[in-house]
Amino acid sequence: MKLLEGKELLPDSTASVPPTVASPQPPIASDEVFRAYLSHYTFDRTPLAPHLESVDDTSPDWRLENVSFAAVYGRERVTAHLYLPKHATPPFQTLVEFPGADAIFNHQFDPDLTHNVFRFVVQSGRALIIPTYKGTYERRSAIEDDIQNMTASYRDHVVMWMGDLVQSLNYLESRTDITKDAIGYLGLSWGAAEAPIALVVEPRLKTGVLIGGGFQMASALPEADTRTFAPHVSVPVLMINGRYDFFASAKDSQQPLFRALGTPSALKRRVEFDSGHYPPAADIARETLDWLDHYLGPVH
Repeated sequence: MKLLEGKELLPDSTASVPPTVASPQPPIASDEVFRAYLSHYTFDRTPLAPHLESVDDTSPDWRLENVSFAAVYGRERVTAHLYLPKHATPPFQTLVEFPGADAIFNHQFDPDLTHNVFRFVVQSGRALIIPTYKGTYERRSAIEDDIQNMTASYRDHVVMWMGDLVQSLNYLESRTDITKDAIGYLGLSWGAAEAPIALVVEPRLKTGVLIGGGFQMASALPEADTRTFAPHVSVPVLMINGRYDFFASAKDSQQPLFRALGTPSALKRRVEFDSGHYPPAADIARETLDWLDHYLGPVH
């Protein structure tokens, strides 16, 4: 960098940056206490009242159905974007996406799947559903970022996010073109960080693929802290990470999550690439599709 003539750097710009320190590990909960934590995620099976909002059939590879259904809390409705493959035979295997933090910062969902890192899932013959979780895209709320914290407001949002996930699976179950026993979870960055809770709360998820994920360097109330839930995960999990990730460091974030997952060692895998937060798209696609073929089965 070359300073403009007559300009000086502010002191803060040359100050040392303190190293990132992992937040303390919460005490391991007894089975009884963990059941109490898990009870926050027990939702009434309310009527779905589904509605097809619009259809976009212009893509040669997928049909987009924009749908809505009743939330499991309040009198709200969840919107979701369901991409159905055109080059496979129903009923379809389906992946539920939990997006990155850009879903909080962007106030409008971009339906163009060519902008989504997981478009290869639909091109492989699987369906993809992207729910609009509370506080994301058009469903604004008090949440301002994806960093977990010790407030009751954050805890309540985690509960609502999981409620939206559960109701999305209830919606998928109501359709005849979806395979009920071949549904997986795709977590991207923030979504990968939230995966330990999702994979425990929703037993219908048969596997999880986490891109750019790890433990957060912050604490939440134990009933909403991902570290509380990680030891209780039991399904197969694939983690795809960058060695030089500037959000989730390999040493302090990625590896601790991988070690903490309760999934048997033979059923979990962590792949690391020489990249930053997101590994190359081709590597993500190859590793993910190989994993899905193995744990959900090949597409017909």
